Amino acid sequence: MADFEMRQISKKFGNVHALEKANFSANKGDIMGLLGENGAGKSTLVKVLCGVEKEDEGEVLLFGKKMLRRTPKEAMAEGVRVVHQELSLVSNATVSENLFMTEEEKPYRRKTIKELNKKAEALFKKFGVEDIDCTQYVRELPLAKCQKVEILKALAFEFDILVLDEATSALTEKDVEWLFELIRKLSKEGKIIIFISHRLQEINSICEQITIFRNGTSVCEAKKDELDTDQMVTLMLGRKIAGYYPEKAHSRKEEVLLHVENLRNGELTGVSFELHAGEILGIGGLSGQGQSELFEVLYGAKGAEGKIEIKGKECRLRSTASALKRGIALIPEDRGKQGLVLPMSVKENITLASLGKIRKGIFLSALKESQSVKKMIEKLQIKTDTPEVQVVTLSGGNQQKVVLAKQLLAEPDILLMYDITRGVDVGTKREMFNLMQEHCQEGKAILFFSTDTEELVHMCDSIYVMFEGRFKAHLQGDSMTEENIIRVSVGEAAV
Repeated sequence: MADFEMRQISKKFGNVHALEKANFSANKGDIMGLLGENGAGKSTLVKVLCGVEKEDEGEVLLFGKKMLRRTPKEAMAEGVRVVHQELSLVSNATVSENLFMTEEEKPYRRKTIKELNKKAEALFKKFGVEDIDCTQYVRELPLAKCQKVEILKALAFEFDILVLDEATSALTEKDVEWLFELIRKLSKEGKIIIFISHRLQEINSICEQITIFRNGTSVCEAKKDELDTDQMVTLMLGRKIAGYYPEKAHSRKEEVLLHVENLRNGELTGVSFELHAGEILGIGGLSGQGQSELFEVLYGAKGAEGKIEIKGKECRLRSTASALKRGIALIPEDRGKQGLVLPMSVKENITLASLGKIRKGIFLSALKESQSVKKMIEKLQIKTDTPEVQVVTLSGGNQQKVVLAKQLLAEPDILLMYDITRGVDVGTKREMFNLMQEHCQEGKAILFFSTDTEELVHMCDSIYVMFEGRFKAHLQGDSMTEENIIRVSVGEAAV
């Protein structure tokens, strides 16, 4: 009998089986990888564990004792802490206030700010955090630091089980190393770690054992060394896939769609490059080195000095509307806050950037709208019961597909893709990679930033690596390696 067991767990939503007789187990000190496609049942299993949902059948035991978990608060009292994929921070509160909002003994608002800051500083010291100011408001932090605060929020209290659901998806490579060192330390202290990630290299790096879910149930429990990456993918999808990355199309043409010269503001220092028709141009480097600012400037969301030419014509991108009008669209880093209106339907989100295309006179054409939405749902294989459902009800991968559908429907010549596979399963990633190639084979172009160096190497024609707001190196041909991207990212020279 294992120290922690979830036995024969079933959960239905209407007629849909989210979980069907699913099993999961672990012992003290285990670092357990939990794998599966979006919609495979992983998130529902976690919600059952932490008291957000109640199982229809089955039981959950910790150290031989049945856990109640009638509410999230009760689950926390029983020793469960979860870092969810979607952030739960309050943007108008400070880091210190966010860290201790779930404290059971006293509500955080009864403590003085000075007391909260003192507790936060002690927590930072305990876990080796030096790059976050506990007095800052969360709204002022970049996404990577928000993700780190979310992790620290779970670590602020005692626990037996820690669930990390895509916790590395927004972290820098340096912060991933920090988290992995922390996980190994917690494991030695006897904590049970459940690590969920679509980045298989991370699973191979940190996990000792894995459980694979498909269609709402567990299909494999094994030691990590017993399965290679291809076997993991096959078990997740229920089928073999021929090649995780598509063959490079080599469709780059002479025509320059975007010319950028000496772009500079507070964060950028003299950025210059050209993006050709048919090209996937990679942007690498650790998060926070100016990539986000570069994409925002090119999408008209931020200002900068310098020269921008689109198809040979110099222009000023003063707003996102002006960028869209000139054929530039952005897939942002935070789909929930920047890419979607979560309370709105799938249909409304998909057409949001293309209302001018589906008008009939001064009114929207219901027929054009319906045809356009149907076309994009089929093209991107978006899994949704109907286009009328709220987009917030979709899995993370399908939400990302809706963001893609919205921007592709606008028919841009230039796609700015910012870490688009964050928190997306392997099957969906492959579909996205194929869409990227199709886009470029039509004579269009992509500027592609990814925190996954493997994606950059396999998908891009060449790669600029950013360091401290400028391009530190331009990697082409044989120099396009993961090792070189990482070396340049930390200020070293490529080999």
